[in-house]
Amino acid sequence: MPDLDRLVRYCNAAPACRALVQLAQDVSAPLYLVGGAVRDLLLGRPLRDWDFAGRTAMEFARKFAEAQSSKVIMLHEDQPTARVPVGQGEGGCTLLDFCDLRADGIESDLAARDFSINAIAYDLAEPELIDPLGGVDDIRAGIIRALGHDNLHADPLRCLRAYRLAAELGFTIAERTREWIRALAPELSEVAGQRIGDELYKLLYPPRVSETIAMMDQDGVLAVILPELEEGRGMPQPSLHHLDVRAHSLAAVTEMEKLIIDPTGALPGSHDELEEYLTRTEVPPLLLMAALLHDIGKPRCFTREAGGRIRFKGHGKVGAAMVREMLRRFAWPAEVRRTVAAFTQHHLRPLELAGRGQDGVIEQEHSEQFVTMSAIRRLFREVEPHELGLVVLAIADSRAATGPAATPQHQTEVEFILDDMLHRYLAYQQQQAREPLLTGQDLIAAGYQPGPLFSEMLRAVEDARTDGEVRTKQQALELARRVAQDHGIPPR
Repeated sequence: MPDLDRLVRYCNAAPACRALVQLAQDVSAPLYLVGGAVRDLLLGRPLRDWDFAGRTAMEFARKFAEAQSSKVIMLHEDQPTARVPVGQGEGGCTLLDFCDLRADGIESDLAARDFSINAIAYDLAEPELIDPLGGVDDIRAGIIRALGHDNLHADPLRCLRAYRLAAELGFTIAERTREWIRALAPELSEVAGQRIGDELYKLLYPPRVSETIAMMDQDGVLAVILPELEEGRGMPQPSLHHLDVRAHSLAAVTEMEKLIIDPTGALPGSHDELEEYLTRTEVPPLLLMAALLHDIGKPRCFTREAGGRIRFKGHGKVGAAMVREMLRRFAWPAEVRRTVAAFTQHHLRPLELAGRGQDGVIEQEHSEQFVTMSAIRRLFREVEPHELGLVVLAIADSRAATGPAATPQHQTEVEFILDDMLHRYLAYQQQQAREPLLTGQDLIAAGYQPGPLFSEMLRAVEDARTDGEVRTKQQALELARRVAQDHGIPPR
């Protein structure tokens, strides 16, 4: 049997698993490799974490930890589950999880799991492949099939996991499974936010993000886990747009995913830097979530002026506060929350600098002198070190708006200016290896006491230096004195 041979090969090649095989044979007790680990090995996917189940799994964990000079970390007491970390150094740490069987036997245990592709076991001692529910056939067919309505109801998070697996594996969700998910979607509101956040974060890796989110939207899942998006349904927009606020946000995700997969033609002046940025592991979820939420504050800022003009004044700031709260609900890391909120707050500023207002009009001709370097620096300072990400978000946002005012010529001009802004900024950064014109020590020597004002004084000097307004240390000190005087500190 090819599948069994493949598992035997993989398990014998992995030192930790090979040791467990020997241990299972020595004690003459069954121990099973289960769940996603079996699925991924059958698919030939890399595996760092291993899941095992058995009647005496906790005893296996203890003996294995002793043999590996490791430790047993109890994850759950009610349903006994333990973790044993092994290996360090360049290869990283491998995590082996051990869980007592949740039913009378392995087949009953598998029947209580979520999907057929996760309900396959490999008996280490025999060796034997145990597949009572057709999981191997579903893996071959690329189908995610829930084992039953009650299996999903037992843990509603499984409804969201179906979409995450579809995006991750490129599989299709069986129609009957989608019917059950539609019926159970409201129950996701009872699931802990951190569990929702973990699945959602894993889902946000191309190349199938936008189509997966579209399926979640069709099945009522998106509205449950991100109810704030529903506020934009039916919300009209200015002539730059052809979609309401909510639909535009989904379109921005599509455009963002296209840019991440293939940035060819975007930002030619900084192409190498852009390609390197987009390959960073942490970047796709940041950009795709920012694309989805960038206009989340618009419905709460909607106004219609006497002449009929629609405005969303301050929606970036309002949206940023909403994003911080939403991502805190998901227990995403603080730095991720900060970055997505900063993208949300400042997403419109690159387009405003490029001359594209809310109505999609290019208000000034592009040129290298159109946007000052100090203005560019003030903008990018808000999102460091994700300056490239903010520009990519602006492009995705702009490409997702194709209303009457958004002509192809306007889009081309906007992207030209954005590219020029970024290219100049990156060139400026390379020049920053030079000595600063003014330092904190210079300010102390001039008689100023260290404090928060130092940063503002030094920033004003650097901005003026960038724009060619300050060239000497004496000029820099004069400017610093004016800044201090503006804050009520007399000249020194």
